[in-house]
Amino acid sequence: MATIVYLLIYLIMFVAAIRLRYAQPDKERPFRTPGGMVGMWLVGGVGIAGALTAVSFSFIPPTQVSTGNPVTPKHPLLTVAGRGVSRDYRVAWQGRAGC
Repeated sequence: MATIVYLLIYLIMFVAAIRLRYAQPDKERPFRTPGGMVGMWLVGGVGIAGALTAVSFSFIPPTQVSTGNPVTPKHPLLTVAGRGVSRDYRVAWQGRAGC
């Protein structure tokens, strides 16, 4: 999940870099991408494509890890105990103001 958030930030940065080249083309910058606008589109496009590819691959579960069904409990006793604890906390919080 955190990887997807980081990659979305990178997508925003690549898009912003391309946009800033059009919005403020004469702005003095400490570094300029070689090749002018073509170079900027090439670097930004490769970065955007790489980030989108990584985001799409992050939705594929690995074959080395058994994912199973997270809804189905492994042990019925744990499910019953968990529901009992959840019910106790719900009853305790219902009496408090603002809940």
